[in-house]
Amino acid sequence: MSELLYLLTSLPSLPDIGEKPPMSLHAFAELVSETPTARQVVDAIFLERDLLMRQSILVGAIKSAEPLVLTEKQISGQDDLPLFLQPEGKSGRDDDSIWGSYYMYVHELGRSLSCEFLQAWAGFEVALRNTISHERVKKLHLAPEEYLVAESIAIHSDMVDAALDRWATAKDPHSAALELDLVCWEMLTQLGAWFSFSIDEIAAYARGLLMLHRWKKLGEGSTEESRGLLTYAVSTSP
Repeated sequence: MSELLYLLTSLPSLPDIGEKPPMSLHAFAELVSETPTARQVVDAIFLERDLLMRQSILVGAIKSAEPLVLTEKQISGQDDLPLFLQPEGKSGRDDDSIWGSYYMYVHELGRSLSCEFLQAWAGFEVALRNTISHERVKKLHLAPEEYLVAESIAIHSDMVDAALDRWATAKDPHSAALELDLVCWEMLTQLGAWFSFSIDEIAAYARGLLMLHRWKKLGEGSTEESRGLLTYAVSTSP
């Protein structure tokens, strides 16, 4: 508790979405590196960004990306992902299986560390992803159930419905990405255990910082990372 208290009181406040991030993602990872539990939680959250960059590299959307958690060969697809991301310990490139394994890992980590934020956020993300995938594949006359991931941990809420409405009315993939992020930011403000000086606050801070950097990169438009971040929006665009 004392380690988390010192760490949290040393962090700069997070601004609102759309404003300049107070520090780099690598700098934050370095700050928590001496606190094993905090680093484990932060790595789990930052891994989402690496998996998205890896997916973008593999489909040819971008050429390369600097990893936060994975190795350079893992993010480029030259090496297998960690075993916990490989369904039943098998290597492979099935995106849905990898994302399902990722969300289950985050949820289980949250349970083992008594981090309610991780469990709630994983449940929200899964519900959001599955809801949008369901609507999209229906338009393509495909079987929705084949595209759902980690259904057992999904937590449906009004926020998920709001995100679906914003996504459905977005004019293009870039706008869809921004609209989804706005809803996710609203969810963050609700779930974040602010001023609790707990592992939940560390997790919420990491998620917020990642979202601030994501928004900044999306605004840049022409960079490698911004194109990579749009991969998810393109794959889920109306």
